[in-house]
Amino acid sequence: MAGKNMRVRRYKSGKNYFWRRVLVAVLALVLLAALIVGAVALIRHFSSGGDRGGASSTNTSTSTPPSSSAAAAGGSAAGSSSQTASAPTIDKSDWRLLLVGPNDPLPSGYVPQVVDTDYEGYQFDSRAVDAFNQMMADAAASGNRFWVVSSYRTVARSKELYEGKVQEYVDQGYSQQEAEEEAAQWIAPPGTSEHNAGLSADLVPAAYFDGVGLEQVLEDEPEYQWLWSHCADYGFILRFPKGKEDVTGIHYEPWHFRYVGVEHAREITRRGITLEEYLAQA
Repeated sequence: MAGKNMRVRRYKSGKNYFWRRVLVAVLALVLLAALIVGAVALIRHFSSGGDRGGASSTNTSTSTPPSSSAAAAGGSAAGSSSQTASAPTIDKSDWRLLLVGPNDPLPSGYVPQVVDTDYEGYQFDSRAVDAFNQMMADAAASGNRFWVVSSYRTVARSKELYEGKVQEYVDQGYSQQEAEEEAAQWIAPPGTSEHNAGLSADLVPAAYFDGVGLEQVLEDEPEYQWLWSHCADYGFILRFPKGKEDVTGIHYEPWHFRYVGVEHAREITRRGITLEEYLAQA
């Protein structure tokens, strides 16, 4: 009986040894296959010139072009104002760069050709009205709806507004001269207002507009962030920026936007200068 048990144990021991060797062989084959696959992948990697990320980094990057609507408004699909390849040529006879201000009245006999905008009761220069309408429409589509407070204004209307503002200061105790000087900071005397040229518009967020008038606190309205960031792509600039009062002769007006053409608007905005400073380079 003992001899028989010994033979059984030897048989089982030999059988276990056999299967262990089979298992080791299988694992060795699996490891060899993994090494072969890894080697092939490495060869392909180097033969293709490195990883795809490194290869693509040598390509010229492209930026997202402005919307087709911006291009339709007179701009090219060249990207943001900061990507202007070279400064545009400044031609002071260009109607888009007409300088109107306290020291630069409208040329004698100047009568702009204005047409109705998409906003009832307001008009704009016929050569720039499409850009204006598109900017307003795109702003609204992005959730930033604006009301037009003022656009083209006749010289007669400017005279009425200016004289009313002068009287307001006189009633507050200002002398006639002081009243006229102070009023001119807010309402340009007739013939020196950009509104008389039909190239400007005063815009306020629709959510804010309640007839209380234009105030500098409007700069805190979030809708302006969109307009300040995108207006150049439609050819518009913030005409009277903060900190430039000594240059423009007009108080800071976060609501006043002026058409100058896309290429000029992008350059002016990129450099953070005024129309006066831009034209001084010509």
